[in-house]
Amino acid sequence: MITNFLTIKEQENYLHFQFCISTISSVSKILKDIQNNPEHPLTNPAFGYAIVQYAVPYTTSKAKETPSLKLKKKYIPKKYLTLHEEIMRERDRKYAHMDLSVIDPRNLNVKEVDGVIFSTYAANYIIPFHLLNKLNEIISLVDDTIENLLNESITRQKKIISKQNSTL
Repeated sequence: MITNFLTIKEQENYLHFQFCISTISSVSKILKDIQNNPEHPLTNPAFGYAIVQYAVPYTTSKAKETPSLKLKKKYIPKKYLTLHEEIMRERDRKYAHMDLSVIDPRNLNVKEVDGVIFSTYAANYIIPFHLLNKLNEIISLVDDTIENLLNESITRQKKIISKQNSTL
């Protein structure tokens, strides 16, 4: 780990926080690339990936000494909390998991023909990217959150330096 004057839990919390900043910063870059190249053929997959990555810091991470690390919502500007919740819901239903209510499978048919079993169904497996219409607002949410995280990071770093100086 990083120091011998911080406990393992303190180190894990600090490193997790830094990882969160890095992850959300990567999301910002991806979203801005999408904004600058909206007609690129990989826009939709890149957006889906950005949504999944955005959620990573807000979902449970495990470490050796800390069983549950998760970025707190307090770093999200209040005016974006509703958008954040919408992103998290959409991530769970469409991007990171297979929610059958979205795919809407129907007409299941299973039959055997000449000793071979065939299974067919119809489904709506086109993932609607309606959140892409909120790209500018999502970029603002991400960038404002990064700013809050960086300010908190400076505060945490100063505390570590202070603790280190007190042990010398």
